[in-house]
Amino acid sequence: MVLERLIHMRTAFLMAGALAASPSAMAAYTLVDDFEAYSTGLLRDDVTGATTSEGGIWEEVGTGTSFAQIENDTATTHLAIGWNSGFRGAYADVTEVADTDTATYYLQVRSTDDTPDASFGLSDETAPGGFGSFEVQVALIDDGDGSNGTFNLVGRTGSTLMPMVNGLVADTWYDVWLVVDNSTDTYDVFFGTTGDPDVLGTKVGNNLAFRNGTSDPLATFFSYGGSSDYSLHVDNLHYNPDAVPEPASVALASLAGACLLGRRRR
Repeated sequence: MVLERLIHMRTAFLMAGALAASPSAMAAYTLVDDFEAYSTGLLRDDVTGATTSEGGIWEEVGTGTSFAQIENDTATTHLAIGWNSGFRGAYADVTEVADTDTATYYLQVRSTDDTPDASFGLSDETAPGGFGSFEVQVALIDDGDGSNGTFNLVGRTGSTLMPMVNGLVADTWYDVWLVVDNSTDTYDVFFGTTGDPDVLGTKVGNNLAFRNGTSDPLATFFSYGGSSDYSLHVDNLHYNPDAVPEPASVALASLAGACLLGRRRR
């Protein structure tokens, strides 16, 4: 009986610690932009209220481009970028992730093209201008079979593209969490479909290396792509000052197993 009480006390203590480390104990997500306050239109025209000259946070990549816009084609207003004759993009100043800090950015992405070539992520540059500006870089890319109607989610680790999720389809919103450790120049990627930043998806990228490596803060969210006009869509960008932990259910499941093992050993 004494041993059983000790096991119960230890389990309760461990469960309390796990719950303290669960998403419910984390700092809350802060909405960076859901684009709903803007009218639709081209960023270059400065008429949407989204650009920095109009009190917003967004700037186009490529002066005067007509391939970065605020759009509404799915009952939600969002950012759309991309060009079928090259690459276009947009970026925004966001809460910096200092060189010694960790943080999480959540967003939803969608492609209207089943052969996309579009990246999004974080840069240490205040005015990023091309793929080399990325540190944290995740992409929607063609899976190489143009006849099957699907594409992939990949993450760049150093100079290599790491496959993460296959079989994505056009005109569908997907959730992506970028969990950044700027002290080690690495990041994790989680993937889901609920549309809720608090419902952590599945980890699909682990300890990926920054594209270049940096000792500077990550200062901008950056989206950049091609393949077809306005093919990459971004919505509901959120920030969390904490690095998102593994789902609490994983920790609790491990504790349950430990408790069962403790009983069997008596």
